Amino acid sequence: MIAAMPMPRITNSRVTRHPRLVLLAVAALLSNMAVTFPVTLLGHFAHLRQWLAEQYRLQPIPSITTSVALHHTLTGLPNGALLTDRLTQAVARANRNGARVGLLIIDLDQFKSINEKLGNAAGDAALIEVARRLGATVRESDTLAHVGADQFAVVMGELDGDYETAKVAVCAVAAKCLDAVLPLITLNGAPYQLGASAGIALSHFGMNLDDLQTAAHHALHEAKQAGGDRYFIAAPAAAVPAIPARPAMASA
Repeated sequence: MIAAMPMPRITNSRVTRHPRLVLLAVAALLSNMAVTFPVTLLGHFAHLRQWLAEQYRLQPIPSITTSVALHHTLTGLPNGALLTDRLTQAVARANRNGARVGLLIIDLDQFKSINEKLGNAAGDAALIEVARRLGATVRESDTLAHVGADQFAVVMGELDGDYETAKVAVCAVAAKCLDAVLPLITLNGAPYQLGASAGIALSHFGMNLDDLQTAAHHALHEAKQAGGDRYFIAAPAAAVPAIPARPAMASA
């Protein structure tokens, strides 16, 4: 455990005249650190925030650090740290209730070319639009996260304990997500089309969290290797290859 440590007094005149800049700088730093530190360390970040508030006699702002540290700065979706926390809880509930958890890893196809041709601003606009479309597609009870530059994830909790029934449900959501990405996006005044690939894994009782994530990423790799614009679902037995759950979609 990291012990609370006394903080040195900040004497820089520009900073002390604008103490809220200190809080914003700390929030930005914690955002970059979010993928490195587990959720359990956020209590120590809260201690730092409280000290800053007392140092400069500011009103407490309890939500800034935690919100920034757990959400993607571009799309506002949960990031990898919050996804892991939600996935851990979902798997624990599923094990107690005899249910399953579905994990979808969605990776955009052709995204790199947009960044190269149109620049990062256009790429950011595309990611924001994709996040909006996926958010309107997944179930209300699901967690949609932005876990990488052009990678999203969906946690589907409380699926049926029967593998085939759960598979039908998770594949239906995966198909809707890939279809949601397909419509043209207007960037810099011109229409562009993105595609997406997805890897799916279903939990079973007692399954290790790392194994579930590895299975989903492996299925995603298989989908990308097969040409993209499709999803694969990891087989229930690790020794069996991933199952192509949907053929490639026709190009528009």
